[in-house]
Amino acid sequence: MSWWIFALIAAAFLALADILGKKYLNKIHALEFTTELSFYGFVLSLFFIPWVQWQMPIETFWLIALNGFVWTLAFLFFNKALRNGDASEVIPLAKLKVISTLIFAVIILSDIPQPINFVGLFLIFIGAYLIELKPGLNILNPLRAFQHSKHLLMLLVSVTLYGVTSVLTKIILQDVSVVTTIFFLNTFLLLGYIVLDTLFHKENITKLRFNLKDHGWGVFWTALAFFIARFNIKMALLLGSVVLANAVFGLNALIVVLVGGTLLREKGLHRRLFASGLLIIGAVLTIL
Repeated sequence: MSWWIFALIAAAFLALADILGKKYLNKIHALEFTTELSFYGFVLSLFFIPWVQWQMPIETFWLIALNGFVWTLAFLFFNKALRNGDASEVIPLAKLKVISTLIFAVIILSDIPQPINFVGLFLIFIGAYLIELKPGLNILNPLRAFQHSKHLLMLLVSVTLYGVTSVLTKIILQDVSVVTTIFFLNTFLLLGYIVLDTLFHKENITKLRFNLKDHGWGVFWTALAFFIARFNIKMALLLGSVVLANAVFGLNALIVVLVGGTLLREKGLHRRLFASGLLIIGAVLTIL
């Protein structure tokens, strides 16, 4: 199966997970929600145990651990931004991840972009600006919004960290299988969120059990959507270019803006849909 098929499947399930996540983040704290997602993700990954590659270079193991730590922070900051902002605003702006991925691909993988890639980067910035640009305000307003909006600053941190994880995942998949990567990544994610939850909320395993019971199946379905998306993300990264794959993942923005924004009754959808289109075109141009 071609890499782009996995990437399209990933985009669809990322959109579903983001829409469901926004719904439940209105009721649950971001760290608590993310911890519950990681628990379900770990449980789902247990089905992969018969196919896990237990022997690997020690350097690869520590790279997976580092990737898990970075992903823990990236996913937490993303959920915090999603909880405090509109889904149709946060998700398209998350496409700035293509830029951070390009930067780290150059630094770590020595993947030098072509001139047309910079045209794509420009369109991504324009699209991100249009999302924040409100009627009657000057062109500097989006920049001020990034400076003074807490949830957008958290999103920028998340986008940067996600760029790191994409490149690290590409390196890791050269030594171990997709199944092995997902199993250990979900293990480190669960451990990381339990530690954070314990430090900041004084939560424990017993309280987590009660939270899972109280919040019902909604969080589970969100976790399942993320789990399927992550599997297909890893397959796309294994078979294709890290930057190209991330560009296709960005198609989830259009789905979230069109479907999620309508369901959640958010404002300014026409402008954000147009801006999302620019983001997607820009993402595609970064890989030509």
